[in-house]
Amino acid sequence: MRILIIADQALFRQGLRVLLQVLRPSARLEELAGVEQLPAAFEHEPDLILVKLGCSGPARCAALPLLRQRFAGAVLVALSDVPDAELMREALAAGAAGYLPGTIDPSSSMQALQQVLDLGVYLPPMLLSAKPASAPELAPAERRLLQLLLQGLPEPVQMARLGRSLAGLRADIAALWARLGVSDRVQALYLLAAQGWPGLPHWHQELAHGD
Repeated sequence: MRILIIADQALFRQGLRVLLQVLRPSARLEELAGVEQLPAAFEHEPDLILVKLGCSGPARCAALPLLRQRFAGAVLVALSDVPDAELMREALAAGAAGYLPGTIDPSSSMQALQQVLDLGVYLPPMLLSAKPASAPELAPAERRLLQLLLQGLPEPVQMARLGRSLAGLRADIAALWARLGVSDRVQALYLLAAQGWPGLPHWHQELAHGD
């Protein structure tokens, strides 16, 4: 697994690197202080990008669309200094597959990062509302599609990984949203987070280049 850390504070990047090395010693880690430091090309593009959001203003999630456009196949997870429900929703709408606030305790941080490494998704329980009705049992193919959707991967990536045409993919997505009783991936993220992410496979096992 190849992981890119983007955060403006060196100590923050160092602390995150230490945690990731404990949880996934085989991971290949790279660090940048900001998206403006992205090189013209990577020898190997990242599978997972952990990016620290801005603190205030309308551009605090501006890095996410840029990263999604540049790295279509990567999972994006937003990092923040504080637990902010509005910021979390903005980040999810901008393409993030998870949101990790910096105020959670070290043990919870380790658990959150472990889930990101295992499933490619995470939402902090403190920012979730009351538990909704149970999600229905899904077939393996439905769970795989759901995971790609929750991770915010664009349609061309989904089509390639699932071997589906655009029309077939969109029909599958519409049927899946109807089964879950949601209308988009943000609603699905909240639903599955509140249910404990039932049935999602370990996404990193499917990466062609392994851990």
